[in-house]
Amino acid sequence: MFRRASSTTTFSLFITAFAFSVLAMSSNASAGDRIVNGNQVAAVSNQVMERLDKADMKRGERLFKGRCRGCHTFEEGDKDKTGPNLWNVVGRKLGEKDGFKYSNDMKTMNAANTHWGYEELDKFLTKPMKFVPSTKMTFGGLRKGRDRADVIAFLRSQSTEPQPLPSSWYGS
Repeated sequence: MFRRASSTTTFSLFITAFAFSVLAMSSNASAGDRIVNGNQVAAVSNQVMERLDKADMKRGERLFKGRCRGCHTFEEGDKDKTGPNLWNVVGRKLGEKDGFKYSNDMKTMNAANTHWGYEELDKFLTKPMKFVPSTKMTFGGLRKGRDRADVIAFLRSQSTEPQPLPSSWYGS
């Protein structure tokens, strides 16, 4: 005889399916995923890696201050605004900032152990609502790959221990 699945089982299956769809969306091949400082992050496409290698951190800071500072802070110890403080965001688990109320999809991605790797940040900054459908972030995104790489380079620098650049994973 078959038993009806409990709501807990159904929810667990939903989280597992969502986690797999997030990994598929973040990377075409999970075999290329990397462990960076103990966290699994999606493999970085050659396109994103090339942009990051050429990124201008100072330009990224200007873009951040012009487009993001209204809702986010970035210095260590700064308070959250409408969005969470982004100090040490590169490599951090999605939805992990203590004390911040995240959307349901962000919480689900947190439960799926998804981290803010370079590919994830690039996809999120392209169209936040496509990457995290229920995000509270109303920002439409950064269309230009160069702009995204520059902002990511700036965010990477906002840490006591910045994450290694993807090119270093491959010995470049």
